[in-house]
Amino acid sequence: MKTEEEFLNNLSPALTTLEGYRNKKIRKYYFFNLLYILGLVLFFSAATITENEPDGYYFLFLGLIMFLIFSYFSRKIKKNYQKNYKQNIIKVFAEKMYPKAIYRPTKFILAYTLKRSKLFNSDKFRGEDYFHGKTDEGLLFQFSEIFVNIDSKREENHVFFQIKCPGYNFSEIIMRPKAPIFSLASLKDSLFNKNNKTVSKQFIPSDFEASYNFTSDAPAISECIFGEEFFKLVHSLNIQNKTELSLSFVKDNMYISVPFEKDFLDTAINESVLQNSFAKDFYHALTSAFTVTEKMSEYIVNLKAELEKIPEEIPDKSPENEPYDHLLEN
Repeated sequence: MKTEEEFLNNLSPALTTLEGYRNKKIRKYYFFNLLYILGLVLFFSAATITENEPDGYYFLFLGLIMFLIFSYFSRKIKKNYQKNYKQNIIKVFAEKMYPKAIYRPTKFILAYTLKRSKLFNSDKFRGEDYFHGKTDEGLLFQFSEIFVNIDSKREENHVFFQIKCPGYNFSEIIMRPKAPIFSLASLKDSLFNKNNKTVSKQFIPSDFEASYNFTSDAPAISECIFGEEFFKLVHSLNIQNKTELSLSFVKDNMYISVPFEKDFLDTAINESVLQNSFAKDFYHALTSAFTVTEKMSEYIVNLKAELEKIPEEIPDKSPENEPYDHLLEN
């Protein structure tokens, strides 16, 4: 990765070019916004007089047409600006900064993969800003921004990671914050294997015991993963991202979810990209994401020899648990 100073110096000319493009489009954007608002006002004003004034229907129709046409052009300008930004800023500089990654602006991690992580209590997702590649340790990874549907009016933003760990068998180990994050599944959610047990507290530092819940159907593997260095790493990533990560280890995959209060990499057309914090925020968002993939990949690869010494732990398949078998991955 490039240093922050090198990155910002290389980014500056591209942002100046993007700002010129933004300044050309912003006037049209505001103009079309004004016209579609006027169309909306005309529509509702005409709607109140149509009963007494037959000519009011013409104004009703005109207001509706104005609203539809000019809102369309307003959205188109905004969409084209975002496309320019993602293709000429994010794609170019992310791939220069991290050549092993490939960026796809409109794609996101499949809902099937999100469900397999056992981290969410929703089956409705959308997303964008998809990256995939290979870590320095040789493990395949992918991550993207996702928006998890909570109800008809609310979504939560996360950056979601999957790291493929071939040759591993974690069974099912889950670590989630106790703090209320509405899109995350609770310990009682039936999505989880009924065989999962709370991880022994003797392996968990007191600060993590206070802020996280842990479940596992493979105690020996959990003990191996949840070592002192693991909690130091998670603590440092939590500080870096100013939030609490959620993690799960399912079969041969590691899943990580980082909640975000705002869009991961997006920018608004009405905000200058030359403002002081924009370039640094962009740099730190990218480095934070790639740090998660590299650090967690390095940690788990270094554990491989220890994990291979552990006999495979087969979850209990007693008759009372059979109704839950369809919830397990194939």
